[in-house]
Amino acid sequence: MGFNAKFTNNAPKFLNELDGREVEIANEWGKLWQSVASKLITKQGAVDTGRLRASLSYITYSGSGSKLSSVNESEAGDTLSGRTSQRTELIVGSNVEYASKIEIGNQGIFARPYVLPAIVRYKNQYAKLTEQILKRGN
Repeated sequence: MGFNAKFTNNAPKFLNELDGREVEIANEWGKLWQSVASKLITKQGAVDTGRLRASLSYITYSGSGSKLSSVNESEAGDTLSGRTSQRTELIVGSNVEYASKIEIGNQGIFARPYVLPAIVRYKNQYAKLTEQILKRGN
């Protein structure tokens, strides 16, 4: 009984297809994460004032992601700001002081995760979004 395997390095082809689209993909992923995380927070009943939901933000190489909410429920400094050092980086989250307590819980507060689930549970949507961007071309 024999087994033959052929491994192909598709990295050069993939990198060629990216063709400078990394920042666009990161921005679109940030918008998707922001939308999904906001829905998870609402679904889990982690909304009191709306401040956490309004503070969900992201940063990419091109700068800070826009706020999801048009209502100014967040306070100054609640959202992430700045830019990443790499074209392929995306940073998501919130600067609200209790954001991590909602995500992982602590004494008296049960966990209602929204950061990681908004990535892991929706990985197929991120893949489809990337595919759509690459098919659009420049």
